[in-house]
Formats: sequence, C-alpha cells, structure tokens
Amino acid sequence: MSSTEQIRAKRKALGLPHWKPSQRRRLAELTAAGATIAYWNSDAHGRPCNGGIGTVARPGLIETIVGPLTLCGSGALHATKSPHKWRGSRVWLVAMLGEVCWDDDKCGSLSREFIGEILPEEAIFCQSVAARLGAVRNLSGADLTGANLSRAYLSGANLSWADLSGADLSGADLSEAKLSGAYLYGADLTGANLSGAYLSGAYRGPSPAINGWRTTATGYLERDNGTKVAG
Repeated sequence: MSSTEQIRAKRKALGLPHWKPSQRRRLAELTAAGATIAYWNSDAHGRPCNGGIGTVARPGLIETIVGPLTLCGSGALHATKSPHKWRGSRVWLVAMLGEVCWDDDKCGSLSREFIGEILPEEAIFCQSVAARLGAVRNLSGADLTGANLSRAYLSGANLSWADLSGADLSGADLSEAKLSGAYLYGADLTGANLSGAYLSGAYRGPSPAINGWRTTATGYLERDNGTKVAG
C-alpha cells in the first residue's frame, strides 16, 4: 500500500472526513460574511504541491502575508475553483479573506483560512478529482474539460459523452473504458492504455490519431479494421 493510500485508509478508519459541528458552523459564518470559498490541493501529508512553501494544511489554519496583493508568485496565497486541474491527492475547502483577485479559475488573497478536507472519493463537489483516484466509475456526460487525469485508473469506467477536451490523460489506464460519444479534442492520450476501450463516435477532430482507430472526415473515431494508425 502506497503512502497516500495508507494515510487515506487511516483517516477513513477514524471516521473522517465527516466534519465536526464547529467546522460546519465556521463554513456558514464565512459564507455569510462574504468570504470567497474555494479549494486548495495538497500532497498526502498536507503540504503544497502546486507551488508555495511552509504550509501544512489542517482545519482552522489561518495564513496571512504582507501585501501588496499580486496574483503570481509570492504576492498572494492561492486557491482555485477547479481543483481537478491541479496536482495533489488531497483537497481542502478554504476561505479567501479580504480582497481577492482572479485569473481564470485561480484566485489569490493576502489571508486564507482552511475549513476542512473533502476526500476526493466523496465527489460531492467535483467528479474529476474522484476520477483521478479511480473512485468514480460512472462519468457519463461529465464535464472534464482540462482535467488533470494523468495516470488515472479509469479501467472499465463509463465516460460516454463526457467532455474531455484538453484533458491530460497521459499514462492513464482506460482499458475497457466506454468512450462512445466522448469529446476528446486536444486531449493528451500519450502512453494511455486503451486496450479494449470503446471509442466509436468519440470526437477527436484534428488531434493526433489513436492506434486501432481512424478519424473520419468529420472528426469522429471509428474502428480501423486492422490497419495500425500512428498514435
């Protein structure tokens, strides 16, 4: 069992991540006060894995830095609305306090409070985080645009009609996965295991071809009937 799996198993054995009443109250207080609620990803030990140093996440932790506020680099404490696009095996709900600046799905402030952890397999806020850990099998029609699913375990998963445009699926295990009707334009499938996967009707557009499948003139995939296509 890997280090990440051991830590997750220990938390689950202790009855986590069910929040304490104090955490639920704090979330309600911060929301009522107008704080920006967002997400922050960490490694298995609660440490940053998308830049930043020093933080070890825990409920109730409040961090503050000196301004002026600038979104890039050390001029801000960061969070995101799209945790599935960032590295990390643990996801935390945080409140961004005071002035908040945004760039696409990334935000920054001079003060950040950690409310509590949400286990990815609960998938109560973002299916693609759970998908990255292989905890969700039915993702039919899911919006996974730009998702970081590198090396994700998706063997046998139902991804039919899912939007995977621009997703990173490099090295992912997609064996026997159902991808009919999926939108794969711009998705990185380098090194992905697609043995037995069903891709008929998936849209690939001008993106690189997939071994065993040909792209039609309209951009959709169909079986190649034995002709090997360069991937």
